Amino acid sequence: MRYARAQDLIPAELLAQLQQYVDGAYLYVPRKQGNHLSWGERTQSKQETARRNAAIFRDAQQGSSVEALAERYFLSEKTIRRILLEERRKTPQASGNEQEQLTMCDKTQIESFLDPQGRLKVFPAKRKKKLSALAYLAGKFEKGKVYTEQEVNELLNRWHLFGDPATLRRELYNNRFLDREANGSRYWLEDPQPVFPEADE
Repeated sequence: MRYARAQDLIPAELLAQLQQYVDGAYLYVPRKQGNHLSWGERTQSKQETARRNAAIFRDAQQGSSVEALAERYFLSEKTIRRILLEERRKTPQASGNEQEQLTMCDKTQIESFLDPQGRLKVFPAKRKKKLSALAYLAGKFEKGKVYTEQEVNELLNRWHLFGDPATLRRELYNNRFLDREANGSRYWLEDPQPVFPEADE
């Protein structure tokens, strides 16, 4: 909202009449009906925000974690997650065959990290294999089911051998395979699951 000096805009006669009602105070003059601008129309804030949100979503698809995005764009992790959810809703979902191919690709990436029972022996260091391992573990959760932290740990303990469910739980959350309550008391599978087609080797 802009301020302007009344004596610079209003004829002296009209100003004198106004001063009978308002003297030495600020006066807001609303726009005429039909002249209202929607939010961001004057400053192009809408367009700038849309471009920023698209860039955040693109960075996430290329493998950036929620934590890294929050630091890069000076936003809270909660805001980043909201933006990613909104942008994901705009994107056509992969077909069943595409999702199946992704799952098969993920398991192929980490076969050397699994024991004969399909348990993760070590957590991969390279990002692409790490994401594949997380996708593999996320596949052990039931869609639509809500888990306590203890239940998440118990499930992860059944599918890894290096005794660090806390790290796996945190990585699943940071990379958007799982979502949770702010206090960490309940977890559930993100829907849809993230896809990282250009993660670094």
